[in-house]
Amino acid sequence: MECNELRDKAEVREYTPRMSRFLPWLVLLLVSAVWGGSFAAIRYLVRYISPLDLMVVRFVPVTIITIVWILLVYRKSAAEFIPRFWPVILLISAIWLFGYHYALYVGETVLPASTGALIIATYPIFTIFMAAPILKEKLTWAKVIGGFAALAGTAYLTFYGAEVEGAKLNIEPMKWIMYSLLTLIAPIAAAVHTMIARPFLTGKNRHDVKVDPIVMTLLYMTPGGLFSIFFFRPELVGDLAAAPSMFWIVLAFLILGCTMFCYMGWFWALSRVEAGPSSIFTYIIPIFAIVYARIWLDEHIGLPTLVGAAGIIAGVVIAGVGGRNRRGSTAQAPLSGTKKEYG
Repeated sequence: MECNELRDKAEVREYTPRMSRFLPWLVLLLVSAVWGGSFAAIRYLVRYISPLDLMVVRFVPVTIITIVWILLVYRKSAAEFIPRFWPVILLISAIWLFGYHYALYVGETVLPASTGALIIATYPIFTIFMAAPILKEKLTWAKVIGGFAALAGTAYLTFYGAEVEGAKLNIEPMKWIMYSLLTLIAPIAAAVHTMIARPFLTGKNRHDVKVDPIVMTLLYMTPGGLFSIFFFRPELVGDLAAAPSMFWIVLAFLILGCTMFCYMGWFWALSRVEAGPSSIFTYIIPIFAIVYARIWLDEHIGLPTLVGAAGIIAGVVIAGVGGRNRRGSTAQAPLSGTKKEYG
């Protein structure tokens, strides 16, 4: 009997560490699947309300949630960081809100969700090219080749897609191209946002300050609702009252799933696994997005979408592999000196 009990305890101890090792990867997979659904959700919601209205109904609740979260968990870190760096927080928040989200929302009033997701997938490429002159990160041949492959896929999707995909949706070619270029503002804005935030996340800044990624994310998400509330219009109440019940389900999915769970789950998992292997999950988000668009919105997935997806995803993968060191994680110089850490 005692031998059986000891064996059972040993199996439990072995099982628990094994589960703890696999849990971050399961979270990353789930985050990728949920994030992929955000593009179909946005495409659905902008059928009923305008992009500015969507910012109001999405980010006002997000602001309330993040304020409560900060007060309960990260009050001390926020109290130390905000007085010193509130202009940085507001700048990152404004770029994240208006440059990324608003541009994507406007783009998806015309473009299919799958097209919007593929254009957004170019974000790592813009980050790589901006990081070379701004953050002095090495620009390898793999990054250059991958970058041009991804941009070629985007160009193919934009211009050839205007003739083929746009025609199937009765969208004029010039309108398709114009809204594709408007959507392209979103990944560029995301790259700029990253360039501003990254020095605070790595500790490589003139203030010698390092911030926990979750703290930084909560802080720059918080002003989103405060910015958005200025665009509230009384007529929105009537529009929301007339919306079908599915509208509220999709909106809840976008707020709780795609915003709160995905951002927090992503950083929680990345704090427990290497950056290199985990980057594969960023490559499959547009694949999930295409599947959602096909099943949920019954979008036509034509040759321009498939070829554009192949070029963009392949380019991002090549560029991503080109930015890894021999161990498979993102190459970073070791941090030196005593740094003030928040979080």
